[in-house]
Amino acid sequence: MRALLKQLLIFDGRNLFDPALVRSLGLEYFAIGRGRRRVSCPSLQ
Repeated sequence: MRALLKQLLIFDGRNLFDPALVRSLGLEYFAIGRGRRRVSCPSLQ
């Protein structure tokens, strides 16, 4: 699949792919409707 892409970027509108697997293959991955990891930022509390 990587060889078919002009840019190493995937927008997954149906959440079909495992984000960790896609990123491990060197692709940038964006899932539509899937939550993001929350990062603690004490300065904003």
